[in-house]
Amino acid sequence: MRERGTPRPTAVGKAAMLGLGLLLGAAAVEAAARLLWTRPWYDRLVAERPAPDSARTIRRGSLGLRDRGDPSPPSRGVERVLVVGDSVTFGSGLVDPEKIFASLVGSRLSAEPRRRVEVLNAGEPGSLAGDWLATLRRLGPVFRPDVVLVVLSPGDGPRTTAGEDFFGPIRSEIAARNRDSRMYRHVYAWRWWRDRMDRRDVSGRYSREIVLAYTGSEAETAQWRSTRESLRAIRDEAAAFGARAGLVVFPILADFGPDHPFREVYDRVEEAGIGAGMPTLDLLPAFRGEDAPSLWVSPLDQDPNERGHEIAAEAILPFVRSLLAEGPARSAPGSDAPGGLDREPGTGAGEGPGGASSPGPP
Repeated sequence: MRERGTPRPTAVGKAAMLGLGLLLGAAAVEAAARLLWTRPWYDRLVAERPAPDSARTIRRGSLGLRDRGDPSPPSRGVERVLVVGDSVTFGSGLVDPEKIFASLVGSRLSAEPRRRVEVLNAGEPGSLAGDWLATLRRLGPVFRPDVVLVVLSPGDGPRTTAGEDFFGPIRSEIAARNRDSRMYRHVYAWRWWRDRMDRRDVSGRYSREIVLAYTGSEAETAQWRSTRESLRAIRDEAAAFGARAGLVVFPILADFGPDHPFREVYDRVEEAGIGAGMPTLDLLPAFRGEDAPSLWVSPLDQDPNERGHEIAAEAILPFVRSLLAEGPARSAPGSDAPGGLDREPGTGAGEGPGGASSPGPP
């Protein structure tokens, strides 16, 4: 209760107190923004991205493979798996090569009774399917694999694979706008909000580019068509060594809820693998329900961390086991190599061993 004689606050006084409160609140927000803000997000993106030659600083053998010497000649009773892919397969951002999914699969297969398996990781950052075909042609005669595992990461694939070609113009556009903005130059709270909105916008653009690279016009899908041709060539090249080729679709680490934005892309890749006569494993179900950012190497590098590789290895293990169990392969009908595609008796189109899609009868 107001004491007798105490003056009642006037409307002007109330407005002044409200204004002072808002001013103090804004000052506190600005002080916090100045304390936490370091530099524009697009500059931090460049700083955290691996340098173009960073993969070259990792120890390699004479064949160019990560953290290992040259493979020994084929031995009786030793099953061999050659894995090809891009930065995800290479294990970009991981210090310990034993934490990469390829190494995890190899060690777990070798731990099984009466089994010896050697997995050769030939992943290379920035590579595409044509490069994987060249790698197979170079390493196949030396390693003599029983299985060739192709790991395709759609986020590092057609069109968007040249990251600087995509991000460079956008970064320049945003930087020019910010330089011309007095608000951005002088108000740090505005910088924080503006950077947040810009990152959301760039993420949306990037997602649309990825989807269009697989579903868009003839010009937009040119690289994807080349990838499909390379997959068929990899199948035939593997068959020439008596190896069976399989395809793994490694999902983009983003929003693993029911509205994951790249489901259609994975369907296209899976259809291409089956059409090329390659058993295909989509890893999206293995990642469902996971918090995608917690699987990133860093906030600005969406390659998988150790936990991401562990999830992938658990799903890939039965898939590779089933490929090894199918025995020597022959090329698919209609290819340049002789013979037809071996298939377990009674196995038709649809779900193969381990939940993977298997090619149906031609």
